[in-house]
Amino acid sequence: MNHTTVPKLKRSLIIKRSRLLDMDYKPDEIAEVLGVSADYIRKQIIETLQAPHRRCENGRILINGKRFNEWLKQQQAARKAAQAKPKLAADEFYCVGCRKPVMPSDFQSVIIKGILSKKAACPTCKRTIYKFICKAEA
Repeated sequence: MNHTTVPKLKRSLIIKRSRLLDMDYKPDEIAEVLGVSADYIRKQIIETLQAPHRRCENGRILINGKRFNEWLKQQQAARKAAQAKPKLAADEFYCVGCRKPVMPSDFQSVIIKGILSKKAACPTCKRTIYKFICKAEA
């Protein structure tokens, strides 16, 4: 798994996580509390995402509810941070094709549906890009 990519968790996990107590749960029990399948907990959460858990002497998986809740909070915060839009400088445009801020060499001022905008070509992919400035005076 790429460390820059933060996986999306099911919404029910985020909403129902406050129901978890400071005790050990089996994957089946935690799945029932959170309203998801036990396979989702085992395969997606524990194996793929490496959620905090431990194995007891007989090899069974146990998940502490309080630590799991904190882990879910951290995952949600990391996802929100990864989705944060970059702040653009005054001379920068955001290219949807390249998915990054770019600085075109020249641009035109245009009015689109009553909104003053700048129109330019992306220096990397040559797509037409826009930057909306403000509403035009009628």
